Amino acid sequence: MKKIILVVCVLSTVLFAFLIIIRITTKSNTRIAAPSPHQLEIITNMVNAFDEVKTQSLSLENFNQAVHARAGTNLNSLTVAESEKLFACLSRFYACYSSGGFDAYKELRLYPPFAVNKNLSLAAKKNAGSNGVNLNTDEDILHFAWDQYNGTNKIGEVNENSIHLTVVARHDLGEDLRHPAIATNWPEINTAMCWEGAVTYQPTPADILKTNGSLRFFSLEISVRFYPLQDGPISPLVFLCYWDPTRENWMPLTLCSMLQVHTYDTIF
Repeated sequence: MKKIILVVCVLSTVLFAFLIIIRITTKSNTRIAAPSPHQLEIITNMVNAFDEVKTQSLSLENFNQAVHARAGTNLNSLTVAESEKLFACLSRFYACYSSGGFDAYKELRLYPPFAVNKNLSLAAKKNAGSNGVNLNTDEDILHFAWDQYNGTNKIGEVNENSIHLTVVARHDLGEDLRHPAIATNWPEINTAMCWEGAVTYQPTPADILKTNGSLRFFSLEISVRFYPLQDGPISPLVFLCYWDPTRENWMPLTLCSMLQVHTYDTIF
């Protein structure tokens, strides 16, 4: 499910770039006024810069190698077991969003106990029912929603130099961690759009924060091009996870993008 979004649009060459100003709430979409000429100029410059970034196809094996190579000292605060689980989570993430397959989504997201978003469930059941399909389980609902929203979308190419891992401890829910670092190059449009909440784990991040007084997060920043739109600008992504001490594992929280090209969509 997408979080609340404020939408600004600009036409650049043959691509629509959707810049989404994040406001992490849960209910309604609010549109802002059309961008000013100055904003359009900034957005166009950003899109043109993103268009020039080089990317290449990466197999899952090559992605795993690249992530390990670029981790550097950023994971020094973790135990060996925590680091291994972090890399395993990253591998599942890339397997999921580079393959487009629901089985890979299951491997990434379906770790009970969890709850499926009620609005997503109602929408999926309604749409499925109109086609004579019954959705009887949470997995049925998510499978239908994945096929409907994600479809054939998948990561096609990656800029290896953009791969960056960060581990931080926070005393809040880390909403600002959803913004990719590259967004600071364009402070006037420091933006992000996030998919999250299709699956919510128990305990929730808020539960863990209340119990422990802090939360640990890791984020992967990576710039990609989505298949089949591999000739357009890159989309800087943030994959954000948190440490659940009761599960002793990293739990996926959100997937955010600074730039959405055409109609890319998914669930998370």
